[in-house]
Amino acid sequence: MFLQERATARRTGFAMAASLYVFLALPASAEPLLAVMPFDYVDTSGEQEDQTQAHTERMELFRQVLQNDLAKIPELSAVELPCTSSGCTPANSRPIDLLDSAREAGADYIVLGTIQKMSTLISSGWVNVIDVPTGEVAVARKLSFRGDTDEAFARAANFAAKDIARNMPAGKLP
Repeated sequence: MFLQERATARRTGFAMAASLYVFLALPASAEPLLAVMPFDYVDTSGEQEDQTQAHTERMELFRQVLQNDLAKIPELSAVELPCTSSGCTPANSRPIDLLDSAREAGADYIVLGTIQKMSTLISSGWVNVIDVPTGEVAVARKLSFRGDTDEAFARAANFAAKDIARNMPAGKLP
């Protein structure tokens, strides 16, 4: 009987140690989930040619590249904000609706902003990362870039993703 109890105690102790090892090996928290939404676009360049369709496509490219690049950063995870399919942007949405959409996606943050075409060669804008639980701005960055091409917008989105990762609040990354 004594040997049987001792064997049971060993198995129980081993099972507890294995469970503790698995628990300690897991990360303390999952990486923050950022919900990326379409950015607004304003053309104040005064150019005569209507480029609305091209700029709409470039803004979707910008959002996709930004989201994909954020998702590639090991400390972060990124998804599309659910209201994107219904055409939400910062300018046409109430902040509370954006926060609700982010909560629906399980997101910790919303990434949003605006790009302004200032001239044929120069675009400027801002990128904000909003903390969903508090509604406060976690990261606010100015963005400027040259060019009005797909390549220029993709480069700007690449830079924005890296800049967001570098500037996330301390203690928010695992």
